[in-house]
Amino acid sequence: MFARDHMARSVRHFRIPDVEFDHDPRVPALAEAVCEQQVVRLDVGGERSEFWPIRLLYKHAQRALKGDKEKSALQCDWGRIKISSKRFERGLD
Repeated sequence: MFARDHMARSVRHFRIPDVEFDHDPRVPALAEAVCEQQVVRLDVGGERSEFWPIRLLYKHAQRALKGDKEKSALQCDWGRIKISSKRFERGLD
């Protein structure tokens, strides 16, 4: 009984609000490209850019794709994406 009470108290103290994610179909595709080290061509602000994606971030209610050489793009700037079958070698970062 003690453990159950302690757990109920903890839940009240550390309540995490429900977060609603948008259902952008590009996100799972980009996440897979990060895992598989696939080259991505992404329209960012009307310009085509090639990324070697190393991270897909979620910060301050916004996603961002981070590439090599300090290249990044916020989700609100993403246009069309093309994920290549071409892979890249990830260096140490």
